[in-house]
Amino acid sequence: MPSPFPGIDSYLEHPDLWPGLHLYLTVKMADLLSPQLSPKYFVSLQVRMYE
Repeated sequence: MPSPFPGIDSYLEHPDLWPGLHLYLTVKMADLLSPQLSPKYFVSLQVRMYE
């Protein structure tokens, strides 16, 4: 059955299956964006917790 949410893969979104994926991708995107945004803007990351 296809995903009911186009563009979202619920397997990759599940925090128990891919605990470090989102953190790694977020940090990598921040690293790539920072040089393009500075000195006027800066990249800030939030911490997400699942309980």
